[in-house]
Amino acid sequence: MIPISSAAVTARIAAELPTYRWITKFSRGRWLVRIWEWGDCRSYDYTGDTEARALKAAFDATLAFERARQRRLACPYCKGLGWYIVTGGDKEMCRHPQVAA
Repeated sequence: MIPISSAAVTARIAAELPTYRWITKFSRGRWLVRIWEWGDCRSYDYTGDTEARALKAAFDATLAFERARQRRLACPYCKGLGWYIVTGGDKEMCRHPQVAA
C-alpha cells in the first residue's frame, strides 16, 4: 500500500474543490473529517485510522458528488433540477439518474 500524506490530500482538496471547507479532529482513536461547502446547512463526516485516510475518504466522496452534480447540471431538459414542465403544464420527472443531495 502506498502511504499518503495529509498535506498532499489537503492540497488536492484545495485545488479541486475550492469552495469546500473542512476540519479534522482526533476522537476515540479515529480521525474525523467534517467537510462542507459554504452555504450548506450540514456537514458530511468521514473517519479513518489516520488523518490522511480520513481526508482521502472525504475528498473521494465529495469529488464524486460534485462530478454527479455537474452531470445533472448539463442535462438539457431539467438543468439539474430533476424535473421539468411539459406541454399542458404537467410536471415530468427527468430521465437522468437521480443522485440524493
